[in-house]
Amino acid sequence: VLDLPWQVCVDYAGLTINKGEACEVRLKAKGLPARVAGVGVGLAEKPWSNFGLYKKIELTNEFAEIKLPFKATDSSTNARIH
Repeated sequence: VLDLPWQVCVDYAGLTINKGEACEVRLKAKGLPARVAGVGVGLAEKPWSNFGLYKKIELTNEFAEIKLPFKATDSSTNARIH
């Protein structure tokens, strides 16, 4: 098994985000086996810019509710959670 944070990829695009806005990504996740995963918010097209959130999270074999607050660093109508 490879130990890479991007082995499983979830991508939710087409979101509107406004610079300076307080935002929060919420998810429920687990890892089997336990692992580190990356969660970010950015542009859903080239140049794939980051909009203020990229964080590595520790996943265990039990579901956990995760809240990741951040302040948007740019605006777009084509943002994505990845």
